[in-house]
Amino acid sequence: MKKQIISLFIVFIFIAVSLPATTGFSTSNQQTRETDQDQPISDFFFNTYVKTLMKIGHKPSIAASIIHDDEVAWSKAYGYYDLENQKQATTDTLYLQASVSKTVTATALMQLYDQGLFDLDDDVNEYLPFELRNPNHPDTPITIKMILSHRSSLAYDNLYWICLSYLPGDPDVEGFPDPWLEEYLVPGGSAYSSSTWSTAKPGEEYYYANIGFSIVAYLVEILSGQNFNEYCKEY
Repeated sequence: MKKQIISLFIVFIFIAVSLPATTGFSTSNQQTRETDQDQPISDFFFNTYVKTLMKIGHKPSIAASIIHDDEVAWSKAYGYYDLENQKQATTDTLYLQASVSKTVTATALMQLYDQGLFDLDDDVNEYLPFELRNPNHPDTPITIKMILSHRSSLAYDNLYWICLSYLPGDPDVEGFPDPWLEEYLVPGGSAYSSSTWSTAKPGEEYYYANIGFSIVAYLVEILSGQNFNEYCKEY
């Protein structure tokens, strides 16, 4: 409760004092920690706010930026990327992107939505070269919206394949995305596990499923006619 009160107090100060002066943020990458004397008052309260949230969330470091009109308007790093040796994070520190990649993947697909290439309530089987159904509910369509919102009834990710996503570089998964996704998602496939699907009907419950965004990326390839990585680099 004490931490929550402190956090709310700092949020109030941040809103009351810092927001009207956001133009005071430096537009250059800040590689070193500023002293209190070097910071405008708005920056001081904003930085205090961020550091407090980090402490509450037990986060050793973060790096963040604001992009406006295709230019970096502000960027800053906080904390230590190496706690043991007290090495400060900078805006050049590399982080594992993990599920931040889902934002990029969803944006790529929604660009194609803006072009009128599909509707969110379309059955995904209108586009995939294989039938995607929850074997527990074979007559219930799975829509693109369900996959994007983790409500497709895809449930647990096979641990072996998920571990591949944490390797540096591009993991060498033979046949990805096709026919690997079919082998993973369709009963009888060489990589299939019954735990992949929940017993809930598609659209009814939320299950965080990483594999769902492999389907999203595959849809980008199918709809755009381009390799997913190349599409993202271009658009």
